[in-house]
Amino acid sequence: MKDLGARIPVLLVTSLLVAASAFAQESLQTAKDLYASAAYEDALRVLDRLQTVAPRPEIEQYRIASLVALGRTAEAEKLVQGVVTANPAFVPDATETAPRIQELYARARRQLLPEIARQTYGEAKAALDRKDRAAAVSGFERVLQLVTARKRRVACWASCACWRRASSS
Repeated sequence: MKDLGARIPVLLVTSLLVAASAFAQESLQTAKDLYASAAYEDALRVLDRLQTVAPRPEIEQYRIASLVALGRTAEAEKLVQGVVTANPAFVPDATETAPRIQELYARARRQLLPEIARQTYGEAKAALDRKDRAAAVSGFERVLQLVTARKRRVACWASCACWRRASSS
């Protein structure tokens, strides 16, 4: 009997978590449906509520897309900058993202990655100075990823620009 008394709170919490997850998934589908039907303001309201309950990258992507569709580009740019700052390696799927939104991400990366790389380098160097080898190695690896990813994007852009010029001649 004692054992059952200890399990009831665990079962109750588990049930609430499952229900909350189902609600969030259902609401995200509602937001996607609203977005697909061009009800962008309504989609934003649903997404804003969801973001306060359980922030997720997919929710942020639909918020950005809705803001762009509504012509609220400055707000979308701020959200994109937040996404890039939180996860500099994130690149939205080109097959599922409008070119205008891809350009917002490219612009945010051009603006933010140099400072993020400098800051990450400083943190890695500080870890090395305090002899925290694991944190230093991890930090320096992240700097290399940021720098090489930026160089790959610049090289890709340059080759695309050269190709466009050559094909238009």
